[in-house]
Amino acid sequence: MKVVVIGTINQDLILPFRGTSIQSIGGIFYTISALSKLDEQNLQIVPISFLGSDMYPAFLRLLKQYPNV
Repeated sequence: MKVVVIGTINQDLILPFRGTSIQSIGGIFYTISALSKLDEQNLQIVPISFLGSDMYPAFLRLLKQYPNV
């Protein structure tokens, strides 16, 4: 089965009250990663999003963890 996820993929910047800032990929990436673990054998996740060229290499590296995306 295919599941299409439409939305934005963005760079999150988390500024905690104390401590150092944290940067991570956010937006629909959280949904993509969670869905991909539900049924790795029979479920194919298809993300549809605009992605800036500055984030593209990092996003591809992250996707290697999720072979059904």
